[in-house]
Amino acid sequence: MKVIESKNLKWLILYVMTLAIVVAVVDSGITAHFRGWLRMQIPNLDKVGHFFGMGFLTYLSLIAFIKIFDKKIVSKTIIVVFLMVTLATVEEYSQRFLEYRSFQLWDLAANYLGIIFFCVVFLLHKIQKYQKLSSEKSPGLSSHNFNF
Repeated sequence: MKVIESKNLKWLILYVMTLAIVVAVVDSGITAHFRGWLRMQIPNLDKVGHFFGMGFLTYLSLIAFIKIFDKKIVSKTIIVVFLMVTLATVEEYSQRFLEYRSFQLWDLAANYLGIIFFCVVFLLHKIQKYQKLSSEKSPGLSSHNFNF
């Protein structure tokens, strides 16, 4: 693993701080009234939020980790997915101890589905991009050039 450049380190710190702030605000209960009102307007909207929230966070994490650390896409994808599944599980379970939140297995399932779906989208995008670049260079696709 290469040393993190100072520019990339700043982005990594900003990413972690943003994640911590979002979790703190949501878990603090500040948004409880709004979430309750919204839930009455659109049933199961929280599941959609879990799906897209964790999925989008996974997609951004994949971009960040591959750019910051190195280009080994598959190994970094496995690490990011493991970290995101761990984060989703710990975050959802910790809600059992918060006054304004509650633990729900369906929320956790929506988190996991979002992680998997956006991970697949990310990998398909990378494969498509690689195939396009490879076909421009040579007519045949050589899989050994794709950094696994």
